[in-house]
Amino acid sequence: MIFIKTVDTEIKKDKAHEFEWLAWEAGILDSIGSDKRDSILQLIPLKRVPDLKYGSSVYLALGKQKADSSQFNDAIVLFYKGLKTSQRYGFQFLEATIQRQIALSYLKLDEYKKAESHLLSSLKIARQLEDPLLQANAYISLGNAVKEQKRYPEAIRYYNKSLAIARELKNKRLIAGNYNNLGNVMRRTKKYTEALNYFFKALEMNKATNNQEWISFNYNNIGQTYQDLSNYSEAINYFRKSCELKQEIGDSLNLISSYLGLAGALAKNGSYKDAFEFMEKYNSLKDTMNLHEQVKALEELETKYETEKKEAQIKNFQIQGELQKERERRLNDQAEKNRNYVILSVVLLLFLSGGLLILIRSNRQKQLSNKLLNSKNSEIAESHLALSEAMGELQVKNKEVLDSINYANYIQQASLPNLKQFKNPAVDIELFFSPKDIVSGDFYFLFPRKDALIFGIGDCTGHGVPGAMVSLIGMNGLEKVTKENTGLNTASMVEEVNEFLLKSLHRGSNTINDGMDLSFCVFEPNNKILYFTGANHNALVIRRKSKNTEDEFPTKYENETIQMGVISGTRRPVGRSFVNVPFENNQFNCISGDRIVLFSDGYSDQIGGETRKKMKRANMMNLLLVSSSETISNQMNYMREAFHKWKMGAEQIDDVCVMIIEIK
Repeated sequence: MIFIKTVDTEIKKDKAHEFEWLAWEAGILDSIGSDKRDSILQLIPLKRVPDLKYGSSVYLALGKQKADSSQFNDAIVLFYKGLKTSQRYGFQFLEATIQRQIALSYLKLDEYKKAESHLLSSLKIARQLEDPLLQANAYISLGNAVKEQKRYPEAIRYYNKSLAIARELKNKRLIAGNYNNLGNVMRRTKKYTEALNYFFKALEMNKATNNQEWISFNYNNIGQTYQDLSNYSEAINYFRKSCELKQEIGDSLNLISSYLGLAGALAKNGSYKDAFEFMEKYNSLKDTMNLHEQVKALEELETKYETEKKEAQIKNFQIQGELQKERERRLNDQAEKNRNYVILSVVLLLFLSGGLLILIRSNRQKQLSNKLLNSKNSEIAESHLALSEAMGELQVKNKEVLDSINYANYIQQASLPNLKQFKNPAVDIELFFSPKDIVSGDFYFLFPRKDALIFGIGDCTGHGVPGAMVSLIGMNGLEKVTKENTGLNTASMVEEVNEFLLKSLHRGSNTINDGMDLSFCVFEPNNKILYFTGANHNALVIRRKSKNTEDEFPTKYENETIQMGVISGTRRPVGRSFVNVPFENNQFNCISGDRIVLFSDGYSDQIGGETRKKMKRANMMNLLLVSSSETISNQMNYMREAFHKWKMGAEQIDDVCVMIIEIK
């Protein structure tokens, strides 16, 4: 490649700028997709990158490496560093490109609002530069961001804008991408014929350009559409094609969704053995995340947070000291002025008594006083400047602390199951999850097994960063216990989680008196039996009166059509406790249409309403009763809206987690 040879020649001529040339070369290789990019990046020390004019190109390439290996949190950190560097040197093209790469990583983390914000920034710069390809890429990604927020008309408008530019540029890959995305919108709005038309158009163009990655996406989307149409044989055919191609090209991240789709289609087609095989592959691939490392990362963030908080306090004390000194200086100045006024009065009196010599001496004294006053004014100005600089440093520290907490949020969100993508023939699940702060002490979990489904929620001591740390330890313990136990004894499994938490929070002579309340459920789909153990938590069961059976139902709340029962938990937390009663294992026979409700105390404890008091458990039960005649999705929307109306702009006092599970 001619330009690489030219760069090598320039490096030989100017060794002082060797890393600058390498950074420039890495950016060029990255923009054309060359395999030589990674070998060039290895020649550049990371500690030198912030000082390089073309350092933004290095950060962009390194971020893409992380994103390609599904390390999206690390990718975003690198992209932000590149963004600052590009803005510092006025590289608008790189700034727009990095803004879009940040958005693509946020899309993978289901942070659609943040992705949309960065894409709008990218689009604004692309318009200023009048760069059609930058604009087309921003439009197609904006379509993806608003599509996931179910703003389908906006998504279609963005895709059509991108498609129009792609046709002018004769960019077949971009045209095919927009066809595929328009097909996804049609499928979600149940226009299946139009969806298939778009998908097959995209497939034809991608085959013509031999774009293996996008061909695998098209196969997967066609399989999903046939599954929606209940044409399971065709769905299985295209899901298999997608899986085989993704395995061939090594696309492990997107292989997860194809495994899940194939397992669902096989199950609905009656091929349960094959369905279970692919469900195990799905779980195995999904479980590659290491929670131990994430807990360690969060502990490091907490340490950094506390250190920087103390530094900010020390800086604040220093500022207060400077202010006190400033007040003392001003009092001294005022005292000096008062003394000068007395001296002047005496001089005037002596002058009136007839001493010209005394008048001359008093004038000289006045001149000396003015010099002293000017000196004091200069000192005040210098102190004011120092105070302003200190306040600026304090603002920077506060921003760094907030950035660290936001990063902790990315880690916690990555640890929680993605219920939007969860599909199961036995149950439907809806969730209302609203942390009080950026990170949460409440959490939820879901572990599918061959013969059962394990799910529940936890409420850890406190909220914010401390609560989130305990929640990650709790999730780690739950994952360990559910993998090691294949039985149905929920009380025994909760006791094992209790022992895990006690060991994790006890190191040598240091013992942390934190713990959590827990709802732990195991559901057997074949005989519709629910096993439940609660640690300071109860579970609710909602059933229509028209579906009553001979089994005794533990009714506690009811109206004309709905009855709601309570499955009581054990009055004891997980973790250190003065109460040491054994956890109880409850068994309940469910029927189709039953709904199980699990919840933390944040919902009923919220202060609001006209009286500015707690909502209380009774009001929450009434809300569940009156909304139980709706679909499970509408019921959860009703509970979510009722909570926000009750809050009426007041501050949220605790984390909120409500899970509703409907038995099919």
